[in-house]
Amino acid sequence: LCRSIAMPARKEDVCQEGPVSAVEAHAMAKAGGKSAAVEEEDVPRVCDAAAVAASRDFAHKETLAMNCDGSHDWNHVLRVRKNALDIAQHESLSAPATNLVECIAFLHDIPDSKYGGHGERSQKLDAFLSAQVSAAHLSPESRDLIQFVLQRMSFKDESKGSCSGVALPKELKVVQDADRLDAIGAVGIARCFMFGGSRKSTIIEWQQPPTEGITNERGVVYKSCVGHFYEKLLKLKGMMKTERGRELAEQRHEVMLSFLQQIQQECAVE
Repeated sequence: LCRSIAMPARKEDVCQEGPVSAVEAHAMAKAGGKSAAVEEEDVPRVCDAAAVAASRDFAHKETLAMNCDGSHDWNHVLRVRKNALDIAQHESLSAPATNLVECIAFLHDIPDSKYGGHGERSQKLDAFLSAQVSAAHLSPESRDLIQFVLQRMSFKDESKGSCSGVALPKELKVVQDADRLDAIGAVGIARCFMFGGSRKSTIIEWQQPPTEGITNERGVVYKSCVGHFYEKLLKLKGMMKTERGRELAEQRHEVMLSFLQQIQQECAVE
């Protein structure tokens, strides 16, 4: 998925290979050839029900082949889809934009670098999307919009500036919020320990004195499962980009705070 996509905050945030995408070209044409933000109305949405059905089938097959642990299995994908359709309805997205949201929700973990074979899966994804364009189920602009979103929606990518200096399309905001909702609350707690267990992480570790970048201010080590809440999960409520996402995140955030207080009391051994 290495394409030159529009308007990075920093030069190092852009892939340098490949042609200018249709998303960027459309924005640049409106700006007289200069890079410009991808505004919501800039890109025509063409995505039909056949593209959604094909995306579901493709993603289901690839997700099963990935042999993921339970934190990123097919049920996770279905929960993200459910969250995304809920948010899309509250955001009053058009039918083609909602179809794009559903496609992105199905496809969002295919290029995930946490799991082996992501390079090959990314190539398959490119070929799949191009086939949908050839079959007239997607427009080239909608294909590029999907790739634009997939390259920018992860916490890691955003932490590196992928969403800075860019007017983000609603599809990114909706699916990103939907994915992040599944990372917090009760299901987020379960997924954190499921993934941590698959990587042989400890439940919790302390280190004194606390060390910036390694522990939180109380000495909880970030690489432990509990530490991951302080490193990432507790930050997600403040990173929601839709009104509905922020609303749903509130209660889930409180669930995590209550859990963290209890587990740290139970795990204290000194």
